[in-house]
Amino acid sequence: MEEKEAFNLVKLKLLKDLVDNNIQNEMAPVDWYSPKHQLGIEYKNRGRYYSSVIIEQKKYLELIKYKKAIYLNAIPNGDGDTMFWSFDLKQIPFQPIWVTDSYNKTTEFQNRGLVDKLVWKIPLMYGKNITKDLIN
Repeated sequence: MEEKEAFNLVKLKLLKDLVDNNIQNEMAPVDWYSPKHQLGIEYKNRGRYYSSVIIEQKKYLELIKYKKAIYLNAIPNGDGDTMFWSFDLKQIPFQPIWVTDSYNKTTEFQNRGLVDKLVWKIPLMYGKNITKDLIN
C-alpha cells in the first residue's frame, strides 16, 4: 500500500490529528506525528512477507524521542491483501540488537546502490496485527 494511502487510512480510522511530516520535508526523520498523543510513526511498505521487520538505527533514534514510538509495516499476506503490523518500540521487552547489513541506499529515488546500514531485526511476535482496526 502506498504511503499516502496508508496515511489517509490511519488518519481516518485511528488518529484524526495525524500530520504527514513528509509534506514539509520528503526526507523527514519520522513519517507521521500525532500531536494529541505525542506519537511518532515510521511507516514501511514491505514487498514480501518475512518473519521479522527491520528498522534502521537512525530512524529508531528519531522515533524514540516521542512519548510513544510506533513502527508501522504494511506486509503482503500472500493472497494479494495487506496486513498492517504495528510495533510499539518502547514496549518491546528487550534492547535493540544492532547488526550491519547491506541494503539499497534508498527505495524510492535514483541512487539505489548498496550501502551498509545498522539495523534491528524485530520478530513479528513483538508487534500487533492491526489490520482489522484499519480495514473493516
